[in-house]
Amino acid sequence: MEKRVTFTAGRVKQKHSAPTPKPTPSPELASGPGTYIIQFPKEQIYRVPPPENALIVEQHREQKPTKKATFPPWLLKLLVFVLVFILILGIIVALFYAIVQPRSPKFYVHRVSVKKPGSQHGDARSRRHHRHHHQFPQYVITLKAENPNKRMDIFYLKGGHATLSFRKSQIATGKPPTFYLRTKNSTTFRLVLTGSDVVLPYEIKKNMNDHESKKEKRKKKKNKKQSGIELSLSINLPKKKEIGLLQSWTTNEAVACKFRVDTLAEGTHVMSQRCQT
Repeated sequence: MEKRVTFTAGRVKQKHSAPTPKPTPSPELASGPGTYIIQFPKEQIYRVPPPENALIVEQHREQKPTKKATFPPWLLKLLVFVLVFILILGIIVALFYAIVQPRSPKFYVHRVSVKKPGSQHGDARSRRHHRHHHQFPQYVITLKAENPNKRMDIFYLKGGHATLSFRKSQIATGKPPTFYLRTKNSTTFRLVLTGSDVVLPYEIKKNMNDHESKKEKRKKKKNKKQSGIELSLSINLPKKKEIGLLQSWTTNEAVACKFRVDTLAEGTHVMSQRCQT
Protein backbone atom coordinates (compact mmCIF):
# COMPACT_ATOMS: atom_id res chain seq x y z
CA MET A 1 0.00 0.00 0.00
CA GLU A 2 1.08 3.54 -0.71
CA LYS A 3 0.87 6.25 1.84
CA ARG A 4 1.16 9.90 0.89
CA VAL A 5 1.70 12.75 3.33
CA THR A 6 1.14 16.42 2.51
CA PHE A 7 2.28 19.27 4.66
CA THR A 8 0.34 22.49 5.22
CA ALA A 9 1.03 25.48 7.40
CA GLY A 10 1.03 24.20 10.93
CA ARG A 11 -0.59 20.79 10.32
CA VAL A 12 -0.16 17.52 8.48
CA LYS A 13 -2.74 15.82 6.22
CA GLN A 14 -2.58 12.12 5.50
CA LYS A 15 -4.15 10.33 2.55
CA HIS A 16 -4.71 6.66 3.00
CA SER A 17 -5.24 4.22 0.22
CA ALA A 18 -6.32 1.71 2.90
CA PRO A 19 -7.10 2.02 6.61
CA THR A 20 -3.94 1.82 8.69
CA PRO A 21 -3.38 2.26 12.40
CA LYS A 22 -2.80 5.80 13.51
CA PRO A 23 0.74 6.67 14.68
CA THR A 24 1.24 7.44 18.33
CA PRO A 25 2.09 11.16 18.78
CA SER A 26 5.35 11.91 20.50
CA PRO A 27 5.10 13.36 23.97
CA GLU A 28 7.66 16.00 23.03
CA LEU A 29 5.41 17.28 20.21
CA ALA A 30 4.37 20.76 21.11
CA SER A 31 1.13 22.33 20.02
CA GLY A 32 0.99 25.42 17.88
CA PRO A 33 3.06 26.56 14.92
CA GLY A 34 6.62 25.25 14.53
CA THR A 35 8.53 22.18 13.43
CA TYR A 36 6.83 18.80 13.63
CA ILE A 37 8.48 15.42 13.77
CA ILE A 38 6.33 12.56 12.53
CA GLN A 39 7.38 8.99 13.25
CA PHE A 40 6.09 5.91 11.39
CA PRO A 41 6.57 2.29 12.34
CA LYS A 42 9.20 0.49 10.32
CA GLU A 43 6.74 -2.08 8.96
CA GLN A 44 4.72 0.73 7.35
CA ILE A 45 7.57 2.02 5.15
CA TYR A 46 7.16 0.63 1.60
CA ARG A 47 10.07 0.46 -0.89
CA VAL A 48 8.14 -0.86 -3.90
CA PRO A 49 8.84 1.33 -7.02
CA PRO A 50 5.88 2.80 -8.86
CA PRO A 51 4.45 0.80 -11.81
CA GLU A 52 5.69 3.45 -14.30
CA ASN A 53 9.25 2.34 -13.62
CA ALA A 54 8.40 -1.25 -14.63
CA LEU A 55 7.09 -0.07 -17.99
CA ILE A 56 10.29 1.89 -18.66
CA VAL A 57 12.44 -1.15 -17.83
CA GLU A 58 10.42 -3.37 -20.19
CA GLN A 59 10.83 -0.84 -23.02
CA HIS A 60 14.61 -0.80 -22.55
CA ARG A 61 14.72 -4.59 -22.63
CA GLU A 62 12.80 -4.78 -25.93
CA GLN A 63 15.04 -2.24 -27.67
CA LYS A 64 18.13 -4.01 -29.08
CA PRO A 65 21.25 -1.91 -29.11
CA THR A 66 22.11 -0.82 -32.68
CA LYS A 67 25.76 -0.86 -33.67
CA LYS A 68 26.98 2.14 -35.56
CA ALA A 69 28.81 1.41 -38.82
CA THR A 70 32.42 2.36 -38.28
CA PHE A 71 35.40 2.04 -40.62
CA PRO A 72 38.68 0.64 -39.36
CA PRO A 73 41.43 3.26 -39.07
CA TRP A 74 43.70 1.57 -41.64
CA LEU A 75 40.93 1.72 -44.26
CA LEU A 76 40.42 5.44 -43.70
CA LYS A 77 44.17 6.03 -44.03
CA LEU A 78 44.24 4.03 -47.26
CA LEU A 79 41.38 6.05 -48.75
CA VAL A 80 43.08 9.31 -47.83
CA PHE A 81 46.35 8.10 -49.37
CA VAL A 82 44.62 7.09 -52.63
CA LEU A 83 42.81 10.43 -52.89
CA VAL A 84 46.01 12.37 -52.31
CA PHE A 85 47.87 10.24 -54.87
CA ILE A 86 45.18 10.82 -57.51
CA LEU A 87 45.23 14.55 -56.80
CA ILE A 88 49.02 14.77 -57.15
CA LEU A 89 48.94 12.69 -60.35
CA GLY A 90 46.26 14.95 -61.83
CA ILE A 91 48.35 18.05 -61.04
CA ILE A 92 51.43 16.48 -62.68
CA VAL A 93 49.48 15.57 -65.84
CA ALA A 94 47.95 19.05 -66.03
CA LEU A 95 51.38 20.68 -65.69
CA PHE A 96 52.81 18.31 -68.32
CA TYR A 97 50.16 19.21 -70.88
CA ALA A 98 50.42 22.90 -70.05
CA ILE A 99 54.22 22.97 -70.51
CA VAL A 100 54.82 20.41 -73.25
CA GLN A 101 51.55 20.81 -75.18
CA PRO A 102 51.88 17.45 -76.99
CA ARG A 103 50.50 17.21 -80.51
CA SER A 104 50.11 14.25 -82.84
CA PRO A 105 52.58 13.97 -85.74
CA LYS A 106 51.42 14.44 -89.31
CA PHE A 107 51.85 11.94 -92.13
CA TYR A 108 51.72 12.42 -95.91
CA VAL A 109 51.80 9.93 -98.78
CA HIS A 110 54.74 11.16 -100.86
CA ARG A 111 55.33 8.56 -103.58
CA VAL A 112 53.89 5.21 -104.69
CA SER A 113 55.48 2.60 -106.92
CA VAL A 114 54.30 -0.90 -107.80
CA LYS A 115 56.44 -3.88 -108.76
CA LYS A 116 54.40 -6.39 -110.71
CA PRO A 117 54.88 -10.11 -110.00
CA GLY A 118 57.55 -11.75 -112.13
CA SER A 119 59.51 -8.57 -112.78
CA GLN A 120 63.23 -9.20 -112.14
CA HIS A 121 66.18 -6.87 -112.05
CA GLY A 122 69.92 -7.33 -111.62
CA ASP A 123 72.16 -10.29 -112.26
CA ALA A 124 71.25 -13.97 -112.27
CA ARG A 125 72.13 -14.48 -108.59
CA SER A 126 69.86 -11.67 -107.40
CA ARG A 127 67.06 -12.90 -109.67
CA ARG A 128 67.29 -16.40 -108.18
CA HIS A 129 67.31 -14.94 -104.65
CA HIS A 130 64.20 -12.81 -105.20
CA ARG A 131 62.29 -15.32 -107.30
CA HIS A 132 60.44 -16.74 -104.31
CA HIS A 133 59.84 -13.38 -102.63
CA HIS A 134 58.50 -11.68 -105.74
CA GLN A 135 55.68 -14.01 -106.66
CA PHE A 136 53.13 -11.33 -105.72
CA PRO A 137 53.01 -7.60 -106.43
CA GLN A 138 54.92 -5.25 -104.14
CA TYR A 139 53.73 -1.77 -103.28
CA VAL A 140 56.47 0.62 -102.19
CA ILE A 141 54.93 3.66 -100.49
CA THR A 142 57.12 6.55 -99.39
CA LEU A 143 55.62 8.56 -96.54
CA LYS A 144 56.65 11.81 -94.95
CA ALA A 145 56.30 12.30 -91.18
CA GLU A 146 56.38 15.67 -89.41
CA ASN A 147 56.74 16.32 -85.69
CA PRO A 148 55.03 19.61 -84.74
CA ASN A 149 56.08 19.45 -81.07
CA LYS A 150 58.65 21.87 -79.66
CA ARG A 151 59.81 19.84 -76.64
CA MET A 152 59.02 16.23 -77.47
CA ASP A 153 60.88 13.72 -79.67
CA ILE A 154 59.19 10.57 -80.96
CA PHE A 155 60.94 7.25 -81.50
CA TYR A 156 59.05 4.64 -83.54
CA LEU A 157 59.93 1.05 -82.63
CA LYS A 158 59.75 -2.36 -84.27
CA GLY A 159 56.65 -4.50 -84.13
CA GLY A 160 54.31 -2.36 -86.22
CA HIS A 161 51.96 -3.56 -88.92
CA ALA A 162 50.59 -2.04 -92.12
CA THR A 163 47.85 -3.08 -94.54
CA LEU A 164 46.87 -1.78 -97.98
CA SER A 165 43.24 -2.11 -99.04
CA PHE A 166 41.13 -1.46 -102.11
CA ARG A 167 37.41 -0.99 -101.47
CA LYS A 168 37.76 -2.54 -98.02
CA SER A 169 39.51 -5.61 -99.45
CA GLN A 170 43.05 -6.22 -98.20
CA ILE A 171 45.54 -6.58 -101.04
CA ALA A 172 48.94 -6.29 -99.32
CA THR A 173 50.61 -6.25 -95.88
CA GLY A 174 53.98 -5.20 -94.50
CA LYS A 175 55.96 -4.00 -91.50
CA PRO A 176 56.95 -0.37 -91.05
CA PRO A 177 60.60 0.45 -90.30
CA THR A 178 61.98 2.10 -87.19
CA PHE A 179 62.76 5.81 -87.37
CA TYR A 180 63.39 8.76 -85.09
CA LEU A 181 61.38 11.95 -85.34
CA ARG A 182 62.99 14.96 -83.67
CA THR A 183 61.23 18.08 -82.47
CA LYS A 184 60.07 20.46 -85.19
CA ASN A 185 61.55 18.16 -87.81
CA SER A 186 60.41 15.82 -90.58
CA THR A 187 61.65 12.61 -92.14
CA THR A 188 60.67 10.23 -94.93
CA PHE A 189 60.49 6.44 -94.72
CA ARG A 190 59.66 3.65 -97.13
CA LEU A 191 56.93 1.15 -96.50
CA VAL A 192 57.18 -2.08 -98.52
CA LEU A 193 53.90 -3.99 -98.73
CA THR A 194 53.75 -7.43 -100.32
CA GLY A 195 50.63 -8.93 -101.80
CA SER A 196 49.34 -12.35 -100.92
CA ASP A 197 47.66 -15.19 -102.78
CA VAL A 198 44.35 -13.33 -102.57
CA VAL A 199 42.86 -12.75 -106.01
CA LEU A 200 43.31 -9.10 -106.93
CA PRO A 201 40.27 -7.11 -107.98
CA TYR A 202 39.76 -6.67 -111.70
CA GLU A 203 40.39 -2.90 -111.52
CA ILE A 204 43.79 -3.42 -109.89
CA LYS A 205 44.90 -6.00 -112.46
CA LYS A 206 43.74 -3.85 -115.35
CA ASN A 207 45.45 -0.76 -113.96
CA MET A 208 48.74 -2.60 -113.43
CA ASN A 209 48.83 -3.68 -117.08
CA ASP A 210 47.91 -0.22 -118.38
CA HIS A 211 50.58 0.92 -120.88
CA GLU A 212 49.08 4.22 -121.95
CA SER A 213 51.36 7.03 -122.96
CA LYS A 214 51.80 10.13 -120.84
CA LYS A 215 49.74 12.20 -123.28
CA GLU A 216 46.81 9.82 -123.00
CA LYS A 217 47.03 9.92 -119.21
CA ARG A 218 46.98 13.71 -119.23
CA LYS A 219 43.88 13.67 -121.44
CA LYS A 220 42.17 11.36 -119.00
CA LYS A 221 43.02 13.66 -116.09
CA LYS A 222 41.43 16.58 -117.90
CA ASN A 223 38.32 14.66 -118.85
CA LYS A 224 37.85 12.82 -115.55
CA LYS A 225 38.98 14.60 -112.41
CA GLN A 226 38.17 11.54 -110.25
CA SER A 227 39.93 9.01 -112.47
CA GLY A 228 42.50 6.66 -111.03
CA ILE A 229 42.56 4.14 -108.21
CA GLU A 230 41.74 5.00 -104.61
CA LEU A 231 43.57 2.98 -101.96
CA SER A 232 43.48 2.88 -98.16
CA LEU A 233 46.56 2.49 -95.99
CA SER A 234 46.38 1.55 -92.30
CA ILE A 235 49.52 1.64 -90.14
CA ASN A 236 49.99 0.67 -86.50
CA LEU A 237 53.21 2.15 -85.09
CA PRO A 238 54.62 1.44 -81.59
CA LYS A 239 56.30 4.56 -80.25
CA LYS A 240 57.97 6.17 -77.27
CA LYS A 241 57.98 9.85 -76.40
CA GLU A 242 61.12 11.55 -75.13
CA ILE A 243 61.27 14.85 -73.26
CA GLY A 244 64.86 15.58 -72.33
CA LEU A 245 66.03 12.66 -70.17
CA LEU A 246 62.48 11.46 -69.54
CA GLN A 247 61.01 8.70 -71.67
CA SER A 248 57.43 7.50 -71.72
CA TRP A 249 56.16 3.95 -71.89
CA THR A 250 55.42 2.31 -75.24
CA THR A 251 52.13 3.29 -76.87
CA ASN A 252 50.59 2.55 -80.25
CA GLU A 253 49.81 5.16 -82.85
CA ALA A 254 47.25 4.38 -85.56
CA VAL A 255 47.64 6.14 -88.91
CA ALA A 256 44.91 5.92 -91.55
CA CYS A 257 45.57 7.26 -95.06
CA LYS A 258 43.40 7.45 -98.15
CA PHE A 259 45.08 8.34 -101.41
CA ARG A 260 44.34 8.25 -105.10
CA VAL A 261 46.88 7.36 -107.82
CA ASP A 262 46.52 7.78 -111.55
CA THR A 263 47.86 4.30 -112.33
CA LEU A 264 49.55 1.32 -110.77
CA ALA A 265 51.76 0.83 -113.81
CA GLU A 266 55.08 2.54 -114.36
CA GLY A 267 55.21 6.23 -113.47
CA THR A 268 52.59 6.24 -110.69
CA HIS A 269 51.53 9.71 -109.58
CA VAL A 270 49.73 10.56 -106.32
CA MET A 271 46.71 12.65 -107.25
CA SER A 272 45.32 13.26 -103.76
CA GLN A 273 46.01 12.06 -100.22
CA ARG A 274 44.82 12.53 -96.68
CA CYS A 275 46.17 10.95 -93.48
CA GLN A 276 44.76 11.01 -89.98
CA THR A 277 46.35 10.03 -86.66
